[in-house]
Amino acid sequence: MTHRPSVAFALSSMLAVQMVSAGAATAQGPVQLFIPGRIVVQGTSAPVLTIKVKGLENSSRIIYVEPCQVRFTVFDRTGTALLMYPNAKTLCAQRQIGFNTARGVWSELPLPLAEISKANLQQGRYIIHVHMRATTEQGSKQRALPLLVSNTATLEVK
Repeated sequence: MTHRPSVAFALSSMLAVQMVSAGAATAQGPVQLFIPGRIVVQGTSAPVLTIKVKGLENSSRIIYVEPCQVRFTVFDRTGTALLMYPNAKTLCAQRQIGFNTARGVWSELPLPLAEISKANLQQGRYIIHVHMRATTEQGSKQRALPLLVSNTATLEVK
């Protein structure tokens, strides 16, 4: 039997990481992650979700994220995790994308959702949780201080 974490566990774990990393950032964190409240995936299409990242800091810095550190998890309505991508089997480029954390600065990042179509989920409504793990730059030396920002939406599979 495979253990699947519940939504409550996943969200509480992420909240704990956010709270721990808050000391490395402002009280609210350096950025917010925005996704639409409703995401629709139809048939075998390979949609790409555009994640918007907004800076919240008065004094800016750069945070870095690798493509495999921007992930989504699909849950059914009971909280059972059905799919996470990218996962440990996913090959990813070892490059970093930088985001400015200055207040009001917007950045965008594409997140392919093709794995949802490949998973052959039944038509219906699900919950999708998108999270991004980043590292920060302080001074001229990049340090791997973890920062996790996330957001949740309704996923509709047609």
